[in-house]
Amino acid sequence: TATIADTWGELSAINDPAAGPISAIYPNPCTSQLNVTFFEDLNEIEKVEIYNIIGEVVQSVEGFRSQQITINTADLTNGVYIIAVHNKQGVQTSKFVKE
Repeated sequence: TATIADTWGELSAINDPAAGPISAIYPNPCTSQLNVTFFEDLNEIEKVEIYNIIGEVVQSVEGFRSQQITINTADLTNGVYIIAVHNKQGVQTSKFVKE
């Protein structure tokens, strides 16, 4: 049997966007840039990674303390990507599309 780690609390938190550090990701789909906004009280973001559909890290952003970042997506090929935001509590992921 598989065991799933309880990273953000109750399993019902999966459907609750307030359960992780990401407040908004836009525009989705994106073309040349992706904006990521974090909740104000979660300012301890360690890094943001973008994974392609086969799980390879294609971009990583570190060293920021702002509530919003803009990620350059112009060099990414069109398709579906996963953005992973790492903080001291764990990792929150979300999907976005690059057109």
